[in-house]
Amino acid sequence: MTVVPAPVTLTKQTESSPFRFAKVSRESGIDFVHFSGMTGDKYFPGQCFGRGALRLRRRS
Repeated sequence: MTVVPAPVTLTKQTESSPFRFAKVSRESGIDFVHFSGMTGDKYFPGQCFGRGALRLRRRS
């Protein structure tokens, strides 16, 4: 059985949204610094994986 998702129809928003967002992190005492994790080090996980295949059989 194949599930085919219903097509999505996008419509243009005609009204403004009732939701308004404000930056309140500084006033709330939250000090957030984003760090992407990128460094000059280069890690290659390719050596962690062995070659081959795994076949699982389920017996009923």
